[in-house]
Amino acid sequence: MAGTGPRRVESWRAVYAVRRDWPDGGHEFVGMSTSTVDAERFVSRDRRYWRLGPVRPIHAVVEISVRDFELHRSRRECRSPDCPRALATSRSEGARL
Repeated sequence: MAGTGPRRVESWRAVYAVRRDWPDGGHEFVGMSTSTVDAERFVSRDRRYWRLGPVRPIHAVVEISVRDFELHRSRRECRSPDCPRALATSRSEGARL
């Protein structure tokens, strides 16, 4: 069936990703999506995963190009100050972005 698989997104296109900021100052981008609703759902699931751990990231939804998201896959613990920042941020378990 045509159109049932994941669609390819051009590398220049802006998408939404979840930014995890760690207490040591590093960050990473995870959960790329074309909608903020899907990104928020990812935040919810990811927050539940980290909830019981000794270290918890701060989650934020950011707008980023597909190319930049792909570049960050190999950059663990990035500390670059020019990386995309939050559209909305939440520190509490129940808050919505």
